[in-house]
Amino acid sequence: MDEGSLGNDDLVPITLDLVHGSWRLKDFLLWNVSEDKITPEEFALQLCEDLQYPKAFEEAIVASMKSQLQLHQDNVRKRKHLAYLSEKEETEQRCLITLNIVVNETTRLCDQFEWDIMEPLNSPEVFARALATDLGLSREYEVSIAHSIRTQIENFSAKPELKLPPITEIIRSANLRDEFTPKLIDL
Repeated sequence: MDEGSLGNDDLVPITLDLVHGSWRLKDFLLWNVSEDKITPEEFALQLCEDLQYPKAFEEAIVASMKSQLQLHQDNVRKRKHLAYLSEKEETEQRCLITLNIVVNETTRLCDQFEWDIMEPLNSPEVFARALATDLGLSREYEVSIAHSIRTQIENFSAKPELKLPPITEIIRSANLRDEFTPKLIDL
């Protein structure tokens, strides 16, 4: 992630898990909906050329990306509707985000926290950078953290009934503090 990705870009978590014959492509990325320099088709072509994958993967990559981008657009409409309702009711739309991330098969990051999807100042990329910096993690973790948060926001947007109940206590009880503290586990 570069400095530009920390702004107000509309980033969509894209997960590619495709099989064609004996070939498999498993990857994830954050796609900027406002991207005007490359299309999903051009991205798929370049990715297949770079990885020397069969041309058949191009169509599968494009179809997967377009499907996920369409789901994102549907979820944006749902979030706008939730925002309208939230303004009328003055409520938050909090969801529980759970991180369970392994990078380079050496360390697992486990954490959970509440996230208000209606707060316009909440940025998965800014949060990911701060968390990785605070924990002394490599930059590889930043993209993984931001991707995981955005994926869970998308899932929550599709199922707003998963909204957390209103906050009744400002301070967490001692037995819950450990559950909401990041942990690094050596593998």
